[in-house]
Amino acid sequence: MRKWNLGYGDPLNLILAADARLCQPSYTNDQIWEIIPSGGDPPSFLLQSTLGLRCRWMRLFPRFICRNQVFSDPANYRRPPALTSFFPNYLAFSFSPCAEIDTVLEYRVIDSQTVAGKIRLTNHALSTEVLRLEWCALLNPLADGQNMLPYERGSLYGQSGGVYAVFFVSGNPEPGASSLPGLVHDLELFPGIERAFTWGFSAQRTSSSAFELARQAATCSWEAEVARIELTNARQTIEITTGQPDWDAALSLSQKTALSLVFPGNQNLPHSSFVLSRLPDHGFSSRGDGSDYSYLWNGQTPQDLYYLANVLLPGNLEGMEGMLQNFLETQEQDGFIDLKPGLAGQRTRRLAPPLLATLAVQIYQHNANIEWLSKLFPAFLKFFNLWFASEHDRDGDSFPEWDHPIQAGLEDAPIYDRWHEESQGLDISTLECPSLAAFLYREAKSLIQIARLTGHIEAVDPLTKKMASLKRELSKSWDSSQGIFHYRDYQTHQSHKSISWISFKGSGTYRSKRVLRTPQRLVIHVRCKEQVTRPVTITIHGQDDKGEICETLPASHFTWANGIARATTASLYKKISKVEVQGLGEDDQGQILTADLSMQDISLFLPLWAGMATKKQAAEMVKKAFTKNFFQQFGVPLIPVKGKEVAEPYLLNTYLVWNLYLAEGLMNYGYHHEAANLVSRILDAIVVTLKKSQTFREHFNAQNGLPNGERNHLRGLAPVGLFLKVLGVKVISEKEIILSGINPFPWPITVKYKGTSITRHQQDSVVTFLSGQTISVKGPKTHRVVLVENSTLERRI
Repeated sequence: MRKWNLGYGDPLNLILAADARLCQPSYTNDQIWEIIPSGGDPPSFLLQSTLGLRCRWMRLFPRFICRNQVFSDPANYRRPPALTSFFPNYLAFSFSPCAEIDTVLEYRVIDSQTVAGKIRLTNHALSTEVLRLEWCALLNPLADGQNMLPYERGSLYGQSGGVYAVFFVSGNPEPGASSLPGLVHDLELFPGIERAFTWGFSAQRTSSSAFELARQAATCSWEAEVARIELTNARQTIEITTGQPDWDAALSLSQKTALSLVFPGNQNLPHSSFVLSRLPDHGFSSRGDGSDYSYLWNGQTPQDLYYLANVLLPGNLEGMEGMLQNFLETQEQDGFIDLKPGLAGQRTRRLAPPLLATLAVQIYQHNANIEWLSKLFPAFLKFFNLWFASEHDRDGDSFPEWDHPIQAGLEDAPIYDRWHEESQGLDISTLECPSLAAFLYREAKSLIQIARLTGHIEAVDPLTKKMASLKRELSKSWDSSQGIFHYRDYQTHQSHKSISWISFKGSGTYRSKRVLRTPQRLVIHVRCKEQVTRPVTITIHGQDDKGEICETLPASHFTWANGIARATTASLYKKISKVEVQGLGEDDQGQILTADLSMQDISLFLPLWAGMATKKQAAEMVKKAFTKNFFQQFGVPLIPVKGKEVAEPYLLNTYLVWNLYLAEGLMNYGYHHEAANLVSRILDAIVVTLKKSQTFREHFNAQNGLPNGERNHLRGLAPVGLFLKVLGVKVISEKEIILSGINPFPWPITVKYKGTSITRHQQDSVVTFLSGQTISVKGPKTHRVVLVENSTLERRI
């Protein structure tokens, strides 16, 4: 395994959590830890947790007393800590606190309630050094708890939030004499001699069980357990060496973090699942079943699984298979599959986006298991066809509509977002969205691929017809002048810009003489001066193409957020004769507008990812929309920003799932340079995030790279799989490599997985298998390199 040397100014992610590959983490009682390099009072090298908010903080840290000086703050160490090794449940640091004493400090999470550590001290001076090593354990409990106190020999204990915390140190230490609760070893370090001590910490419902588990953690075979961790990760992670060491760290830390998000299955989901973030404040369910968890822990969506697979594949292949199969475990008789099934039995009752067969094909590229695909195909097909039922395709034109923004996976898109002040808040079910057409088209393409592989030939023709229908309908929304596909109204099939029709203040009756050429859908915005809600009711009298219509929007039809209410009409209006407003205060203001369907966001590029655009359309999208209006210094933001002031910072956020789709779409049409440029800018921003905050963040600003959003979020990890695709590494295993294109980056890049190594130069590549067999391939064509049974190499192009 690679040895690192990452200091405080380098990319870092210092979260520690139980690893589902090595133990059975508890979904409802999971204690997560974080290294804080120079935190607390006094400043120290802290291992810290809140035990899932059952205490204000629990801190463990070493202090060194040498030559009558106390060394606690790493800023004062002779050589500061450097991260040398990291896995989801293991971190190792090297430093020198004082004199010529070199120190290796290791941390290992054993399970969801137990953590352990080992410290090694080596004196490289020519004379003996006298050193006091003190391990401090500080608990800041909740109101009903107590701080750490001496317990049985070699241990301290405290209590908070219904659990007892016990800290045990090997070697029979004495209680510390300082004001900080601690355990002390007085040492004589002879030249060249290493001394080592281990410790364990556990938080349990009884002090006796906590003591026993902490003691066991401190006395287990440390080297054997670390070897097991290293072997497990060597089999499931990809090591990438580029000409940018910061990129190397970001790509490796992303895999570490992604693996830490995985939890084992249970009675609600039989296979492994995952959470979106894992931090010290997470992991404890006061209800005991996880049903009280936030959106970060309440289930898995297909788009999140797509991104997780992009980070982890080909590693953790069995886990990816199971996570996909979890969706099918929720399938109902009519084909319905829930959007976000959770380990506590959570369900959204929303239909999942059509991405499951596409995920299966992605997994198949690595497991080559046709039997597995064949078993899944009928369920995938039934689910796909449900999207074309009347409740989802409301006008029966084979271009369905989303039912809720959460299905689209881009809830902040201003055209239908209802929570930000400047958003329109249009009812998404009235829209025909290019994103849904693209998901369905790509899903149909994947289903056809599976059908041909598994012998379900009878399904190919109906699926081909659906693809043709989707492509035909989507093409009607193409805008060549903008180089983009537009949203369109599901009834009018038009993409009009907004017109302000009627403004009003307070309750009353309002009239208008305006007449439109074609009927359009209306959006109502109400602003309350006091930022409270009102029982507003609005009745609109008007005309459509067929004659007089009247529609009442009751209070329940309005969505309130930050003093603004929004509603969408079910009817289309060519003329408004009068509007009756009830329930508003005299200073409350409102406006009736036609829906603005010209609004743009990053999801409009999804037809590139699906392969729906013609070559000419793709060229115009890249030139007019992507390059001119969207592409920024650190990726592609939510909306186009060229030539406009953006008041709300969230609109400049880079949504990495959608940047992933976009980059894959660019490669579909041969824009490899643009895809490589996009990936480079994304990695640069992630490096900035890891250096500034020592953790991943859900978003970063596309113009300045500054991070924001949830910490350690799945959607903020570096897209490892995308990097490999841009590099031209399509498949990598112990016996087979598929390469295509050229290395678009300015330096050679080496990729290692399960003993296989690929070095990509500008015009050629060298492949070395574990057996030592080596072959070189040249040129941009697709190369398939296979290690056959008689240990010779076979190359197919």
